Amino acid sequence: MQTKRLIAAGPLYARLPRGPHRLGRRAVLLNQRARLHGAMIEAVAEAGYEATSVKRVIALAGVSRRAFYEQFANRQDCFLATFDAIAAHAFSRARSACLAADGSRDRRLRAAFGALARDAAAHPAAATLVAVEIETCGLAGVARLRRVGASCEPALARALWREPAPVPAPLVRGVVGGVHAIIAAHLTLEGARPRSSLPDALLAWTLPFAAGLAPSQAAQMAREAAAVLREASAAPVSRAPASPRHAPEHRALQRAALRLAALGEFRDVAPARIADEARVPVESFHASFADPDACFATGLEELACELLESVEEPLASADSWPACVRDAVGALLAHLVDQPLSAHTISRGAFSVGAPAVRRNRALARAIAARLLRDAPADCAPALIDGAAGALWHTIGCQVAGGRAQLLPALRDYLTYLLITPALGAESAAELGASRALD
Repeated sequence: MQTKRLIAAGPLYARLPRGPHRLGRRAVLLNQRARLHGAMIEAVAEAGYEATSVKRVIALAGVSRRAFYEQFANRQDCFLATFDAIAAHAFSRARSACLAADGSRDRRLRAAFGALARDAAAHPAAATLVAVEIETCGLAGVARLRRVGASCEPALARALWREPAPVPAPLVRGVVGGVHAIIAAHLTLEGARPRSSLPDALLAWTLPFAAGLAPSQAAQMAREAAAVLREASAAPVSRAPASPRHAPEHRALQRAALRLAALGEFRDVAPARIADEARVPVESFHASFADPDACFATGLEELACELLESVEEPLASADSWPACVRDAVGALLAHLVDQPLSAHTISRGAFSVGAPAVRRNRALARAIAARLLRDAPADCAPALIDGAAGALWHTIGCQVAGGRAQLLPALRDYLTYLLITPALGAESAAELGASRALD
């Protein structure tokens, strides 16, 4: 994670003149709101969202506490409004750049991504708030991020596929999820990976999809999805518990922590609450875990092992790499249906616990994507792994958030296409087509 900048205790913005002035009430409110947005950006850059307080924001903005609460209900309300303002500005600039560019699809997309990159370079604190810190704002934050992603889908679809083409919604959604993940990774420099050009990384992820799907390919994907759904509805759902790696009480406490997090009830939760949920004595909690965060962290680690194991066997069993990926994605989705707590943890629970859990969840998505792409015909650049991870987790998260977790297996071929197309390259993907690549 980037090092937080230290900011002086004094206000960043001068107060309005005391006494009579020519500003009307509306102008005063707009001035104060803009200063509060700026102060929120700086406060979050300094310490992260979780450590940011209303006191710190109003000190940096140079406004009174009363003025703050005239504008916002609480800290989260101010943060989300700041997110909305930055995201709207960035989207507007990218869209304008795309529309103003002449020539090919590549030029239009490069112009749009170039505008995003310039904004991120000029205002890194604002970009980090929108792409990274928003996921630490709890369930409200990730819901807002998914809503913005949905609003970007039509514009990206028009930029990538100007000619009318049957582009299934899961494909557009996955591409958007990959764009966000690449930007977030670029801003945080996760691991020790070198930073490549952001526009180049985004083009490498998006352009292979520009060939689009032939109508027959889209129809084949839809038929496959319908067949998967028929099979899923006919087969009983096992809901079998995962194989325990620890003592029963230890495992019960872990799962209780995951359940509370998925419900959005984890922050400031007491050990006794987790013990009650697990139906074990609170002494068992203290004997196993230092605090609730440690309990959730070990539960997420256990979950990560199970998800990685779910894709391992299929990846070694099929004849071709695309077929391996298809089988592994199907196994992953089936596991998430059989273990709904896992689906809700990666889609909801991790975001309600705090920044460390968000980072662990992001690392899990990347680990699975890296494993799925490990045997690709050519080495995949880090940005393509980031894009694949974002496509997987964003698409799954939107499905779970929409109350359709039981329908996850229907996404198998769409997610497979999202994973294999950038790895194979635009020309190879166009030649193979989705139906051939998945045979």
